[in-house]
Amino acid sequence: VRLEALDEGRIWRLRLARPKGNILDTEMVAALSDVFVRARGAAGLKAIVLEGDGPHFSFGASVEEHLPGRCDAMIRGFHALFGRILDASVVTLAAVRGQCLGGGLELAAFCHRVFASPDARLGQPEIVLGVFAPVASILLAERAGRGVAEDLCVSGRTITAEEALRVGL
Repeated sequence: VRLEALDEGRIWRLRLARPKGNILDTEMVAALSDVFVRARGAAGLKAIVLEGDGPHFSFGASVEEHLPGRCDAMIRGFHALFGRILDASVVTLAAVRGQCLGGGLELAAFCHRVFASPDARLGQPEIVLGVFAPVASILLAERAGRGVAEDLCVSGRTITAEEALRVGL
């Protein structure tokens, strides 16, 4: 990840810095967690803006790390990240361009506000690989309603930024 302090440290710009897909692997999730631990004690910090380097926000969690023997640690770290974001007690904003999929959408949707460019595509395609999205199943229902959450989590389809706005995502 790349962290940049703006506005005299009141705003942090946090970039997922592994283009093209900004895959959320164990290493990146740990780096994100570390930033939110630091944010908890950062005097004067008002907001963190999350965005992806390159043309896409994130293709989601590492498919390779979903394999037996590796997935337990990856899932524990990913879920712990959300606790660290809550513990930081700072406004989070997601600036989404291009693909925002799977764990990337879970991360963006967990933010207080999502700002998506017209080219953004959002979705939970991991069901196609036989993986259920536990964070999205709860988070998307809270944010956009049960019907939207079920549609995205069970169908694996992606939606445009315009449709995401219309459904409350």
